[in-house]
Amino acid sequence: MRIRAETLKNIKAGRDQAKPVPVLIAWMRALRLYFVIPSILPALLGCVIAWAHGYPIHLFHFVLVVIGVTVNHFGLNLVDDVLDYRHAVDLQKGEEKNFFTGGSGVLPEGLLKDTQMLKAAALFFSMTVVIGVYLTYACGWPVLVLGLFGMLSSIFYTVPPVRFGYRGFGEA
Repeated sequence: MRIRAETLKNIKAGRDQAKPVPVLIAWMRALRLYFVIPSILPALLGCVIAWAHGYPIHLFHFVLVVIGVTVNHFGLNLVDDVLDYRHAVDLQKGEEKNFFTGGSGVLPEGLLKDTQMLKAAALFFSMTVVIGVYLTYACGWPVLVLGLFGMLSSIFYTVPPVRFGYRGFGEA
């Protein structure tokens, strides 16, 4: 996922001209940063609740939790985009696409390849695992249970056989 100075072509249906889009912008769109903030809020809330109950706050552990949740959500967003694209879920039809549906649009527009996105998702999920293993070692087995639940939920959001996102537990 190196950031290159070169640009990719943004080819939209119905246009004869190609609009260059920098690779960094394509990746920023693919990660959908605006949807990551809601994932960080429960970690922040948990930290505040623990502090309110008199537990000591370990800043390093808290930062690792926020990073872990963030990179896990990045992986989720990328896998979600790829699988929706492969199942033709994200193809625009008229005015149906809005801010909350249709994914990032980088795959239908040809800005990134699905294989690139899956490799990046694997990297992000690997980072989540490394952080989770450390936090489990440092803080105990409950971290492992919560971490596994979070990772499996994010992976199976669009991955068969569970596919929460297609069963009324996701986008509507």
